[in-house]
Amino acid sequence: EREREREREGEREKEREEMASIRRVRKIEVENCAKPHGDGAGETRITRLTDEAPVDDKTQGLLENIWKRPLDVLPVYKDLPRLSPRLEIFLEDQIVFKSIPAATKEENSKRIIVKLCELLETKEHSVEIKDRLDKILYAGSQDALETLRLFFEEDEIMKKCVRTQSILKCIHQEMIYPPYRKMRLSFYEEFPFKDVHQTWNVEIHFRDGCREADVIHHKGQMAHSRRPEDFFAFDWHMRLHFRGRFERFQGYFFVDSDCYDSAPVVKVWSA
Repeated sequence: EREREREREGEREKEREEMASIRRVRKIEVENCAKPHGDGAGETRITRLTDEAPVDDKTQGLLENIWKRPLDVLPVYKDLPRLSPRLEIFLEDQIVFKSIPAATKEENSKRIIVKLCELLETKEHSVEIKDRLDKILYAGSQDALETLRLFFEEDEIMKKCVRTQSILKCIHQEMIYPPYRKMRLSFYEEFPFKDVHQTWNVEIHFRDGCREADVIHHKGQMAHSRRPEDFFAFDWHMRLHFRGRFERFQGYFFVDSDCYDSAPVVKVWSA
């Protein structure tokens, strides 16, 4: 029992050291840009926090470890349906798929999977996938999330669609968590923030004849405080870049807030 307690204390100490290291390496600069209004309220603004940059090796390793897990054990079957109304697919910078907000989550999820198969797999496989999904995933189908999970787990044709699986493995919350957590630790204590409702969007970009792909997550954050002198907001983006057979990817993360004002200026070094 004492040995387990020593191990737990060692893990807690490593966590404290990691957080301290993050605060040292990811230097925070805060500039007071208050400008008085006639009513005495302060106006502050937020600028771009980071340029797009590769995530560090540790974060890249965490992302790869998550991504290498089997498709059916990742929370894709939960997050794909809830993200499906806010997902777009581009081919050579031209939009080729846009979710229908009024459609059901089952219909949008099915359309996304089928479109990915049409772009990345053989025609035979894409037709078979569509036929199978038409039979099991439809509005009102019982337990749609479990149906989708079982499809990922059991369907032999889906298992052959390796590049489609690679893209789908990126569309869930666990993939965005490692860089998001690092960003949060870097300045949340000074500037507490929260999610902006329904701003999590996903774009999938294919280029070079679908030999290159980017899965890009976007999400908005805003200050907990609604007081004008404390308010700020920003967007963050994570890009996962694939080439060739989509067997590996490189992760990039950045915070972009040029479009916002009424916030403190915060600069975070290293994405």
